[in-house]
Amino acid sequence: EGGRSGTSSAHSHRVRGLLVTSEVALAVVALIGAGLFVKSFQLARSIHPGFEPHQVAVAQMNLSAAGYDARQADAFCVRLREVLERQPGVTAVSYGDYIPLSVSAGSWEDLQVQGYVPGRNENMKFYRNLVAPGYFDLMKIPLLQGRDFTLRDDAVNQPVMVVTQEFVRRFLPNQNPIGQKVHGWGKWFTIVGVAQDSKIYRLTENASPYFYVPIRQIYRPEMGLKFYVRSSAPLNDAVAALRREAQAIDPAVPVFGAMPLEEYIAASLFPQRIAASLLGTLGSVALLLAAIGLYGVMAYSVAQRTNEIGIRVALGAQPLDVLRLVIRESMALALPGLVVGSVLALALARVVSATLVEVSPRDPAIYAAAAVFTILITLCAAAGPARRAAKVDPMVALRYE
Repeated sequence: EGGRSGTSSAHSHRVRGLLVTSEVALAVVALIGAGLFVKSFQLARSIHPGFEPHQVAVAQMNLSAAGYDARQADAFCVRLREVLERQPGVTAVSYGDYIPLSVSAGSWEDLQVQGYVPGRNENMKFYRNLVAPGYFDLMKIPLLQGRDFTLRDDAVNQPVMVVTQEFVRRFLPNQNPIGQKVHGWGKWFTIVGVAQDSKIYRLTENASPYFYVPIRQIYRPEMGLKFYVRSSAPLNDAVAALRREAQAIDPAVPVFGAMPLEEYIAASLFPQRIAASLLGTLGSVALLLAAIGLYGVMAYSVAQRTNEIGIRVALGAQPLDVLRLVIRESMALALPGLVVGSVLALALARVVSATLVEVSPRDPAIYAAAAVFTILITLCAAAGPARRAAKVDPMVALRYE
């Protein structure tokens, strides 16, 4: 098949071409995947969580490890709050048993709403947060109706709760929620406020019924404790104060995870960030390998066809004609890979579409950008061999081999 000139066989040429086309296809898949996840990550970062984490420090404490009971835990929290409120730059202090946008959804409670008849098999288990007075103000969560918790909302007074907008929409439509009763923990709680919906577990979640209960009415040390400090001073000072003052009150209380709240909730975007970074790296490497492969195939093809190119030039072919010939052959290898890669990427994007945030798996801008980038890389890879082919001296080429 090689002919008398000793050039490579048509079969080996096809194999090399197939390998290059496959490399291009894989590179396109990775590029489109990276584009989708990068765009998804950027859009997810722009979603407002319904609270303001900027300039808030948070620390976690384990009071049960220090042998505290509920009364001792309450005294510890009150004292630590008073100390932290006196720190320079501190504008608000509060605490609770759950940090929104944590790696888990927190704790739930089985509820019964007075006057509401659940549907058959309706799940009445809802997630909640136990919070201290001032939590909504510190987190900048607007109270749309009613009031915040106060220090009087303790274990000896009437149990109360604050519910979210979605809670009201689902269970108390067309009613004044203030004063309505909700049963949980074996008690009847009175709704005293309605808070704006906020993100609880994921930035991408839809609003769901959620409620808050005064921590002093329900709290047990084994539930864990999270302290929040909002400060106008450098946030590192607030983080250090959380550790320092808690240890000063009782060195036996373990303090861990002290950090800016913005840094803590960034973990909720970890899957999108990892996918974007990984696919971006894989896409870059795959496209580089495809470009190297395409360059190698075209350089070898030009070298093998030096005699043919010389004849073409001797018969009147212009350098531009030779350039077109080499580039056309390069595109003939790359374009099928681009098409196959786009089809594969579309199929795979549908599988992972649930993890994309406000991005369609068919986003035309991403596919167009990947196609343009692939074509540009192909042209760059073909430029060197094409330029050498265009400079072939026909007399030298005819004596080649």
